[in-house]
Amino acid sequence: MNKFKKFFAVLLSLAMVLGMSVTSFAAAQPKPEDSKEVTIENVDNTTLKAYQIIDAKYAGAGFVGYEWTTLSGKSGDVAFDKDGDVEGLNSAFITDLAKTVTETDGVEFTNGNKLEVGTWMIIATPNDGNETVYNPMIVSVYYDVNGIQAGNVSASDNWTIKSTDAYAKSSDITGTVDKEVKEEDKDAAVGSDVQFTLTGTIPSYSAEYVNPVYTLKDTIVKGLEYNTAKGITITVGGKDAAANCDATQNGNTYTFAFDSAFISSLAAESEADRAVVITYYATVTEEAITAAGENNVTLEYSREPGEGGTAETAPKTEYTYTFGFDGVLNKVDGDGNILAGATFTLYDDEELTNAVGTYTTTDSNNDKIVFNGLDADKTYYLKETAAPAGYTINETVYTVTFENIKYNKGTATYDVKVTYTDAEGTVVTKNAADVTYGQSVESPVDSVVNLTIGSLPSTGGIGTTIFTIGGCAIMIIAAGLFFASRRRSVK
Repeated sequence: MNKFKKFFAVLLSLAMVLGMSVTSFAAAQPKPEDSKEVTIENVDNTTLKAYQIIDAKYAGAGFVGYEWTTLSGKSGDVAFDKDGDVEGLNSAFITDLAKTVTETDGVEFTNGNKLEVGTWMIIATPNDGNETVYNPMIVSVYYDVNGIQAGNVSASDNWTIKSTDAYAKSSDITGTVDKEVKEEDKDAAVGSDVQFTLTGTIPSYSAEYVNPVYTLKDTIVKGLEYNTAKGITITVGGKDAAANCDATQNGNTYTFAFDSAFISSLAAESEADRAVVITYYATVTEEAITAAGENNVTLEYSREPGEGGTAETAPKTEYTYTFGFDGVLNKVDGDGNILAGATFTLYDDEELTNAVGTYTTTDSNNDKIVFNGLDADKTYYLKETAAPAGYTINETVYTVTFENIKYNKGTATYDVKVTYTDAEGTVVTKNAADVTYGQSVESPVDSVVNLTIGSLPSTGGIGTTIFTIGGCAIMIIAAGLFFASRRRSVK
């Protein structure tokens, strides 16, 4: 029993010691180096700078209040209103302050690190590869006594340090700037007009951004030329915004620069009301025959509060393709020899009334029939319309289509299918598979044959020749009999 009494006495002693220790710990003196972890969410891949605008005041053995820092532009002690909010700490104040601070005014802040007691403005600057616009944030590290966030805190108070975390309000530029060619215009004939659409979303720039920039730069690389005669439309939020955008052409680049005041006016608008849509037209040129038409768009935008600090997105590229059948068919005589001087006409209607081009075979081109710059969505009809001297026209009509197209960033492969009806009435189909974009086919899939006039086949009858010969013979015999009878009469 005595042993149990001694054991409980020891426990009681330990409890008293621990109780005294807790009181001692709670009575720790507040000091200027007191700090607390702060977390800023939604700021991946950024550089964070913390600017202290309110600092803690200490006197004797305790904390006695808050005061404005020199950086804040204010002076004296911080006053609190009846709701416990800092008087003068509002969005207008933060807006003006963010415009004036410099990078050297702040301290580098790693997310989750500690900040000393006070109020801090956090500015997030995107690193390379981060196409996001961030607004400034406010966080506080403060002493708390039984829920009181302001007032005096001494060593005798049971106080703790608390912090307010922040969530960065942002506008993500990534993926919001795009360029598309109208689907039915992706494959187009040379000389055709192609419609392009640029889309984006103007960020919600807070007032801390001075003269914000939002400029789309559209550049033709090859195979196209702008056709401004067909007009340009510029809308934001579905409304005409041409008056708020300076659209200028300089050679192969078209720049669409939105007015800074207009950009700022959209800060409180929804994402849909800040959506940009620009449409324009370009004409496919012969350069696109060997390499697809190519153009791209980039966006220059403000990425930091204050004035300046712009960045440019990576180019978004779009391609336009025009197809052909170079060397799929060739021209030969009845013996299979190359035959120059045959003219072919290509039509895009079955009635052969709408000609889209002609081509005449040459020796130098090794008897190939060449047509390029065509629309892969159409069906074409090929017919010989003039034969070389001494040869008859081949009356066959060849139907040509493009199939199995595979696009790959400015290049493509495709099949050329040729269909016709031969002399026996049989439908023949030939296919040139995996034709490389912009290149001639090495071996033709079929030949268009011309026969010489002298080698026309017999029609099966005896014709008029025998009658001609017989008539001539009768006339000769008749003439001989006539002269013979005259000589007898004279005698």
